[in-house]
This record gives sequence, C-alpha cells and structure tokens, in this order.
Amino acid sequence: MTLLEEQCNGKRIILFQNNVIAADETKYSEENGVWKKLTDEESSVKQLKIQNAIRIQEIQDELDAIDKKRIRALAEPSLKDENTTWLEYYNTQVTQLRTELNTITE
Repeated sequence: MTLLEEQCNGKRIILFQNNVIAADETKYSEENGVWKKLTDEESSVKQLKIQNAIRIQEIQDELDAIDKKRIRALAEPSLKDENTTWLEYYNTQVTQLRTELNTITE
C-alpha cells in the first residue's frame, strides 16, 4: 500500500527515525516537533481519549435532537403509551444521556 493510500485510510504521514511512515496516531505522539512511539499503555490511553471525545460529540448531538422533540412535546401534548407522555419519554432519554456524559467526562 502506498503512503497516499494509507493517508486516505486515516493514517498520518510522519517522519520517524529518518523514515517517512504512515502512522496510526494512537501509536505515536508529537512532542516539540519530534515524533515518538507510544508504549502500549500510552497508546490505550490515547485511544480511549479519542473514543470518549467522539462519544461526547455524539451525545451532544443526540441531546440537541431530543431538545427539539421536547419542545414539540410541550406544544402538542399526547401520550406515547398508556402511562407515559412524550415529554416524560424524552426527559428519560435526556437523563440517561447526561448520566453517560458525566461518566465519560469525570
């Protein structure tokens, strides 16, 4: 595979130990313009941070979408089922997402 193909697959082209390589950014880190290979533990921590950042954005997007639904639920009150209004249903979803968000950001 060429470096360009690797870059298209999400890898970053870097100079490492006088060689140009396609690197998975979770395996390398740049400090003061110099790339270093991360230990397995450092790599795992970096990957987890990336995954958490992605999930935080997903949760925020979901919360925004639910907020719009909650506004509609206030304007057009109706029941989702026999015992639950749409507003209660959406509020439950918001609570679950905020709990997950708090867990990730702590």
